[in-house]
Amino acid sequence: MAEHNGHDLATQGGDTLAIKEHKGQVILQFPNPVSWVVLDAETARQAGEALARSAYKAHYGIEPQTGKSIFTEQKREVLVRRIELMLIGFIPKVPAMTPETMAVAITDTLLAEVL
Repeated sequence: MAEHNGHDLATQGGDTLAIKEHKGQVILQFPNPVSWVVLDAETARQAGEALARSAYKAHYGIEPQTGKSIFTEQKREVLVRRIELMLIGFIPKVPAMTPETMAVAITDTLLAEVL
């Protein structure tokens, strides 16, 4: 019988949940009372995305755009701001910095954020 942190995975646990927004609140609904939940990596990613979408709707009162990952869009906004600040910082140094030097600095910063 499989165990996780001393819990018998066949009892008292769950691997199914529904996530939704209702009247400004995010609701996690389980089909049965559970003590803990075990999710495979893909299901956990989907649950995280569903939580983020429900939280967005609860906070802003509107559905987020479909087809885009909220995590990706939020990270994109952060990166756009970061690159903008980097470019502003580069302006006084433009004669001393080559385009390659600027490209390396921006690329290194981007990779540090996404990896």
